[in-house]
Amino acid sequence: MIERRRRSSGGSAAIVSVLVLAVVAAAAPASAAAPQFTPLTATVLAPPEPVEATDVRVHLVYEIQLLNKSPAAVDVQSLTARTDRNGTLLSLAGDQVPTLMTDVLGQPTRSLAAGQGGTLWLDVTLDRAQRVPRSIAHRLSVRATLPSGEGRTFTFDGARTRVSRRPAPVLAHRCVAARS
Repeated sequence: MIERRRRSSGGSAAIVSVLVLAVVAAAAPASAAAPQFTPLTATVLAPPEPVEATDVRVHLVYEIQLLNKSPAAVDVQSLTARTDRNGTLLSLAGDQVPTLMTDVLGQPTRSLAAGQGGTLWLDVTLDRAQRVPRSIAHRLSVRATLPSGEGRTFTFDGARTRVSRRPAPVLAHRCVAARS
């Protein structure tokens, strides 16, 4: 009889395990995006630190390093920096891209050849009363053009970064009267 109970409780433990897995699977978000191949990798080099500037605004200055890992030339069409709550912090498109993007030689560009890298130099500005976000996500839209001339546009989220909570250093000039 004892063995029977052990077998019975072992079977019910298996059933409970299957039910738990079924509930967890059903609770998983249906809208979770499947991994997507993109021609670019985008990486934030260091988390931005909020700095209050003389324009009485808070600036989050940082870089996104880009690498074209595809065999095709890639043009950056647009970039949007967003908060976790999908609030837009910065949006640039078209002719604005080369004003904030350089190739590895420091030349303004929006295009990266196969295997080429570049940098997006960003300055997200916030009103003093505006809350500094905990993190920033970036949505990039790029157009890849194959040597055959065929093109395809990719829009993807990447280069997610937290925003530093470390207070910015205060640089002040002390004026001291000369003593005679």
